[in-house]
Amino acid sequence: MKPKVKLGDIVDAFETQDAESISYVNIRTGAVETIAEEYLEQSDSWEAWGDEPPDWMKELYALGRKISESNDYLELPSKYDIHEYKIIRDFATDQIDSTIRDRLLETIRGKGAFRRFKDTAFDLGVIDHWYAYKREALSSIALEWCEENDIDVEADDK
Repeated sequence: MKPKVKLGDIVDAFETQDAESISYVNIRTGAVETIAEEYLEQSDSWEAWGDEPPDWMKELYALGRKISESNDYLELPSKYDIHEYKIIRDFATDQIDSTIRDRLLETIRGKGAFRRFKDTAFDLGVIDHWYAYKREALSSIALEWCEENDIDVEADDK
């Protein structure tokens, strides 16, 4: 029997990924791991420092080595695969109140769109709706990815 991966763990990984990190699912344990690329690419480079790194760094290099050398890990979609801008645009477009919809759509043009969007959503009193909408959208992406990769999912309370 293969383990189940918690849906909330995948969604949390989506939300915490940045340009320098990658998230994986361990298909044997169901654990979700997010790690900076540098720990995957330089899994033994700390030995060349001359000084011993702190334990937390050793643990990250060990995890990076484990992920790199094992077939037990599947890479999750990256922040670039997820297209948060589309999720934001869809949320804005879905607003029934035309004033809210128009204000949100105005904010997502140009540089700084994400910050402006969140500030405006807060000012308009729809920020909690935004976070719930985003989480639901990320959950749908996670479920689709799990289905495509034959991963069993366990729903949770997140």
